[in-house]
Amino acid sequence: MSTSGHSLKTDTQSRRSVKSHPSKLHVFEYAAPQDLDVVAIIYKYYLEDFRNFTEEERQLRLSSLDAIDMLHTIEQVHNDVATLRLENHIMVEFLEKNDPKLLLGLRQRRTSILRKLQTKRGSAQGSHGINSRHSSSKRSIPMSVNQLVSISGISAPEKRREWTTN
Repeated sequence: MSTSGHSLKTDTQSRRSVKSHPSKLHVFEYAAPQDLDVVAIIYKYYLEDFRNFTEEERQLRLSSLDAIDMLHTIEQVHNDVATLRLENHIMVEFLEKNDPKLLLGLRQRRTSILRKLQTKRGSAQGSHGINSRHSSSKRSIPMSVNQLVSISGISAPEKRREWTTN
C-alpha cells in the first residue's frame, strides 16, 4: 500500500495536535489497571502469619523483604483501591440519576449486613442501634469494609472465603 503526501501531512498534523493538547495525549497513554491479586500479596509477604510472629520473628522477616518491592506493591494496591472507589462513586451517581430502582437492592443488602453485624456485636457493645436514616444512605456505606470485618472478628482466611462465596 502506498501512502499519499496528504495522508502523511494529516498524520503529522494530528500528532502535533496531540502534543499540543494534553487531554488528547492522556487518551493514548491510558493503561487499564492490573487485576489486584490480594491472595498473592498475602502469601508473598506472609501476612496471615505475621500477626502471630513474636517481635524477633517479625524483625527477621521484615529484614529479609525488599523494601522497594513492598513500596511498589503498596502503591499498586493504593492506586487500584482509589480507581475502584472512583468507579463505584461514578456508577452510583449515574444510577441515581438514570435508574434509581437498581440501587434499591444494593441499599437493602447494605442495611441487612449492618443489621446482622449489629446484632452480633450488640451484646458486647451495648444497645447502640444503627440509625435507620444513616444506614439507608444513597451514596455510601456508613462503615468501610475493613470496619465491618473488624467488627465481625473474622480472621484473614475466613474473610477470603466469605467474600469470594458472595
